[in-house]
Amino acid sequence: MNPRMRKALDWRTGLALAGDVKWRLAGPCPQPMDDTLAAVRVAWPKRYQHPNARAFVQTVHDAFALRSRLTYANIEQPYEGVVVMRIDAGGGWSDVALDYFDLTHVNERCAGDVDHYFKMQYLREGYAPLKNVYPGGYVTSSTWLYRNSCRLRRLHLLSQPSRSVFGRFGLRFSADIRRRALEILTHDQRFDFKGSTKQTKLSWYLREMAGAAVCIDLPGNGPFCYRLVESMAMGCCVLGPPHVTRLPVELRTGIEIVNCREDLSDLGDLCAFYASNPVAAAQVGEASARYFDRYLHPVRLVSHYVDAIRNPPEQDSVPA
Repeated sequence: MNPRMRKALDWRTGLALAGDVKWRLAGPCPQPMDDTLAAVRVAWPKRYQHPNARAFVQTVHDAFALRSRLTYANIEQPYEGVVVMRIDAGGGWSDVALDYFDLTHVNERCAGDVDHYFKMQYLREGYAPLKNVYPGGYVTSSTWLYRNSCRLRRLHLLSQPSRSVFGRFGLRFSADIRRRALEILTHDQRFDFKGSTKQTKLSWYLREMAGAAVCIDLPGNGPFCYRLVESMAMGCCVLGPPHVTRLPVELRTGIEIVNCREDLSDLGDLCAFYASNPVAAAQVGEASARYFDRYLHPVRLVSHYVDAIRNPPEQDSVPA
């Protein structure tokens, strides 16, 4: 039986669908306001270079459409893993590239052709001597997450205290570290591990995550993975190895995230500590949720883009 059919016949899919109907009727969670975006004009491309772009940039598109004046234009898209748009942030039109590619390199030809270049998988050391490449933040492909983040956060709070650790990861990407992490988590008897490599319906998987005390973040095809944003959106205590990439404002280990060693040698010990110390886990989770609200919600993310266009930061002045 193929994975899609197996997921459709899974009993959890039926429960998730019933819950989805109820949440859909409740309408979307409140969206952040940002009056500075009202005067911004965005020309969005009618077509992408590759269909995969939609999974990464749709939430950015939706945020601009919600708070700015967005129109569509025939804008050439010659660069793999990059969406080129035009933005007028008050000083005239600028050519802007949003690099969603999961590898950490920058397309230097594109960076030379545009005024501003935002890189999602932005290496911590930067890209000098390029002066117009900035951290682009990160997203998840699920518009469902953003629509229901307040309900997932409430579900997480109602599920606490919990001694469970959650991690559900496919093995298509970063298979070695994911297998190693799952082996450690599955065999550690100090906490209740929930997860596997089995695929489930997205809304069920996010509800599973919301019920955990600790949510595991591991690399995907690139250093950042959707699970980082998903965990932070619901205010989970996020735990995983350090990233070689960075967000526009640095995550602080022990505050918004907990980092284990790169070799995962202390992964089990850290999970056991936070799973059995609900106050410590809650402190990290609350800081994580505040970070999401301030920097990672799509409306906040496009505000960051607009701010950088208006006041381009020097590479060395990007918060570290």
